[in-house]
Amino acid sequence: MDELGPKRVKGTYPRLWSSNMLFGYSVRFGLLSQAGLSARVLDEVKSCFLPMAEKTGTLWESVGTDGFSCCHGFPCQAAWLLVRDALGVK
Repeated sequence: MDELGPKRVKGTYPRLWSSNMLFGYSVRFGLLSQAGLSARVLDEVKSCFLPMAEKTGTLWESVGTDGFSCCHGFPCQAAWLLVRDALGVK
């Protein structure tokens, strides 16, 4: 939990490919949320989605500012996580 994720330090587990939004981080965010780690969820969601939103105003299926498709519905998970974890609406 602490060594992987969107804030993973470069070089950690070099033979393990980095995750991406679909499905890696989507599943991770949901599991962290269910475990009651709301502050961590919000920190990681912000680190993944904020650069996308700032660059294009949309959320992508790929992490990084070189998104190859910049507007899909599945990143709406960010809204659900913000309502659930930032506002506490269950």
